[in-house]
Amino acid sequence: MSQGFLKNRRFDLHPLNSPRPTFLAKALDSTTALTPNPFSLMAGVPLYQHFFKCDIMYRHRFHMQILFQFDVRTVALFVAMTFFVQATAIGAQAFLIRDVRHYRGVSAALLANLFAAVGLMLRLFEGGLPDFVTTILANVLLVTSPGLFYAALGQFTGLHYSKTLVIGIVAMVTAFLAYFTYWENSLGMRMVILSLGSAVMVLILIYQLLRTRQTPLRLSANLMLVSFVIFGLFLIGRAISIAMDPPQDAFSNTPVQSATYLLLFAISFFWSTGFLRMVSQRLRKCFLSQLVANFNMRRMLAM
Repeated sequence: MSQGFLKNRRFDLHPLNSPRPTFLAKALDSTTALTPNPFSLMAGVPLYQHFFKCDIMYRHRFHMQILFQFDVRTVALFVAMTFFVQATAIGAQAFLIRDVRHYRGVSAALLANLFAAVGLMLRLFEGGLPDFVTTILANVLLVTSPGLFYAALGQFTGLHYSKTLVIGIVAMVTAFLAYFTYWENSLGMRMVILSLGSAVMVLILIYQLLRTRQTPLRLSANLMLVSFVIFGLFLIGRAISIAMDPPQDAFSNTPVQSATYLLLFAISFFWSTGFLRMVSQRLRKCFLSQLVANFNMRRMLAM
C-alpha cells in the first residue's frame, strides 16, 4: 500500500482524549491493523475505537454479579411440608403392614415427623397467634420430635430406652421457654434453649443409634448416625453463635438461620429413609422366613 494513500486517509491514531484498551495496545501499533476495508461497515474508523465501544457495551456480561437471596419463612414452610411428606410415607408403610404389633415404633416415628411439621408451621404464625401457641407449643413440639424418634428406635429394635429422660428434658425446656417468654421476654435466650434442648435430644438419639449398630440393622443406623452427628454439632455451634450475637427476629436472614432450616431439610430425608429401610429389612426377613417355613411344610407333606 502506498504512503500517499495512507496520508490521504484521516486516522486519529492516538487521540488525546480517547482511552485505548490495554489488551489492543500491540495490535494498534501496527499499520496492518489500521488498514481500511472497503467491504466493511467500519471502513475509515480506527479499530481500537470500535473495539473500545464493544468492550463498554458488553463488559457487563462478564462482570455481572448474581445475587441469590431467599426468605427464611419460605424455606421453613418447605421444610415443614417435607416432614409432612415423610410422615405420610411412614404412615402408608404402616398401613400396608397387616400386623403392626410386630413392628412397634412405627407410630412413634410417624408422630415424630408430624410434631416437627406442626411445630414449624406454628412458628410461621408468630405475631398472628398467641405467644403460647407460636413460642411455647411450637418449640416444645420441635424438641419432642427427636425424643419420639429415640423412642421409636428403642421400640423397633427392642433396645432399652428411657421415657423419663425424654419427659424430663421436655419439661425443663418448657419451663425455661415460659420464663423467657412471660417473665423476661428474650428471643435470644429462647433460641439458645431450643438449640441446647434439641442438642441433648440428638445426643441420646446418637447413643441409641450406636447401640443399634450392634444389630443386623447397622447399615440403616450408620446412615442416620452420620446425619445426626453433624446436626448435633451444628446445634451446639448455633447455640454459641446466638448467645454471642442474638438476632432481632426469629426468621432473620442470617447464615445461621438459613443453615438451620437447610440442614433440617436434609435431616428429614436421612431420618425417614433410614427408618423406612429398617422396616423394609425386617419385612424382607419375615417374608423369607415365611417362604422357608412354607417350603419345609410342603416337603414334609410330600413325604
